Amino acid sequence: MSAAIHIDPRTRQVFIDSRPVALTVIEYRLISFLYKHRNSVCTRGEIWHEVWGDEPAYDTGILDVHIHSLRRKLNLKDSGTLQTIRGVGYILHSTSPAFGQELDWTRLFTSFMPDRVRSCNLPDFFQSLHDDYASAWETGGITVQWHLSPFVSDILTDPPTLRAVFDAVLPLISRQAASLTFSSVLTLHEFVIRVEARTCGTVSPSAPFSDPDDRQSLLAAQRFAALLGMAFRTETDRQLCAFSLSVPMKK
Repeated sequence: MSAAIHIDPRTRQVFIDSRPVALTVIEYRLISFLYKHRNSVCTRGEIWHEVWGDEPAYDTGILDVHIHSLRRKLNLKDSGTLQTIRGVGYILHSTSPAFGQELDWTRLFTSFMPDRVRSCNLPDFFQSLHDDYASAWETGGITVQWHLSPFVSDILTDPPTLRAVFDAVLPLISRQAASLTFSSVLTLHEFVIRVEARTCGTVSPSAPFSDPDDRQSLLAAQRFAALLGMAFRTETDRQLCAFSLSVPMKK
């Protein structure tokens, strides 16, 4: 039986049995097009135009090489799944157990997040942050945006310790902020939570982390992040002040 395969167009990633698979840009475009038109024959010309455009000139040999690579990487050796229609093109059959299945995101995170961190619900965590800080942000005239990975329901970390990181740093970067942006990104290599503060004027290269008390808060945030197994970084650049937390994926 073929492995369960899931294509996530939001992150442009492909997973086999909840494990990410490294595909080239061409391979991703190819499998995405075939899946979009699953159960229908895609001619070689249609595939070439969608994946390569008008340049370079059509070359059936190059297409065959990439189809072979896809079958190998995605374990589609069974010709009944990705079938060659001789003289015409290819058809991807979605009735195979390899396709049409919902991906268990909790299983995904559990499978390759570090073992030492624990589970909490990330959207609920950010909601609690908003509830506690919204009044201060509104009083300060700070606009807030949230750009969180839409599929992230369980990021494996410890809520009280994660909250301690934010409580140590948010007041510092909010002092001169006109806007705050919270975002989270999952890649094949790491999960990142990032907070950006933008000002109407210019931020000093050393601000807002130059005061001795600020440095103590930063040290505390770094210690809490270390307890979570996460890297803590800060960044300042004229009208931007930001901090981020990242945790590497298992190899």
